[in-house]
Amino acid sequence: VVPMYDFNYNGKRDKLGGFAAFDFNALNLYRETGTDTRRMAFRPRWDRPFNGPFGELYNASVSLAADAYHASNVIRDDGSKFTGSSARVVPRAALSWRLPLIRPGENYSQTIEPLASLVAAPNGRDSDKIPNEDSQELEFDETNLFQENRFDGFDRVDRGIRLNYGVNWVLTGNKNGSSSVFLGQSYRPVADTT
Repeated sequence: VVPMYDFNYNGKRDKLGGFAAFDFNALNLYRETGTDTRRMAFRPRWDRPFNGPFGELYNASVSLAADAYHASNVIRDDGSKFTGSSARVVPRAALSWRLPLIRPGENYSQTIEPLASLVAAPNGRDSDKIPNEDSQELEFDETNLFQENRFDGFDRVDRGIRLNYGVNWVLTGNKNGSSSVFLGQSYRPVADTT
């Protein structure tokens, strides 16, 4: 892998009360046999957090996955090989909500927090002309239930409309120790084969 370049930017609060962020990745992966991949991935994003009148916390965001690839010897779904350029642009909008309810006590405190988010992106799947080098497995668990893109890398993009919801309960001792339970689910109106 020569070169691989990552750039990440997180801005300060702007005049609209939001935060801009930008991720960029460039990769050149060469193999003597197999697939060669050259990638440029752009991930601009804007988040606007705000509070509701009852203590609820919201975050509205818009983001874009814009990627360009040039690959050699990519094995497509039909078994044929592809060499050439491909690109994709996937816009996404999301709104998340949570309501932390805290009950302090003499020896411990409890927090019950219902959470929900709605993520909207175009339906579809990634082209079989785009090699998958860094998103081989999708581990779906409590750590990424509310993430807008559940894939770890750049080569696959989570698409479609999703409604995620759950509740988090935390019991914290005032001197030490804590326990937590999280229950959640993700609902998709249109099935996604990935």
